[in-house]
Amino acid sequence: SRLAPFPWDAEESKRHEERLRNLRALVARARKHGVGVYLYLNEPRTRPLEFFESRPQLKGIDAANPWESGTATLCTSVPEVQGYLTGAVAHICRAVPDLAGFFTITASEALTNCWSHGAGAKCPRCGKRSPAEVIAELNTIYHAGIRQAGGRSRLIVWDWGWADDWAEGIIHRLPGDTWLMSASEW
Repeated sequence: SRLAPFPWDAEESKRHEERLRNLRALVARARKHGVGVYLYLNEPRTRPLEFFESRPQLKGIDAANPWESGTATLCTSVPEVQGYLTGAVAHICRAVPDLAGFFTITASEALTNCWSHGAGAKCPRCGKRSPAEVIAELNTIYHAGIRQAGGRSRLIVWDWGWADDWAEGIIHRLPGDTWLMSASEW
């Protein structure tokens, strides 16, 4: 929402074009030195519960952790949310065509999808799907955005935070040209 238009609240993405110009300049400077810039994707971020009062169809699960209390996920099983994420990644890739890529964390400290903290069963949509399906689909959505923009950026999928019994199911569902990065602790 800071680098692409946020369709449900224009204030959320205010000055995103300026940020993209700055990112383009950073990528150009890094490229002169043989360095690629990768953006960290840990999205979509939670929204205040008030956000969902006029958009209940977008709501996933409520945050249970104290630092995100009073918020809920944008459910990534909702086509409207999926379209936003694909479009946002494509927008960034078009605006910064020399971006080396993105790396994702889909089960971190931040609640970003209904299964990211293991509580997806509480969501009326994600609860009918496995964590592997939801998390692989989210990475596939990012991948689709990259491809929609012309496909030069790489997608690195990091397994940080995945439960052991999710990993194989996620990995087998990822697009073939994504890269898997595994946490050294595993």
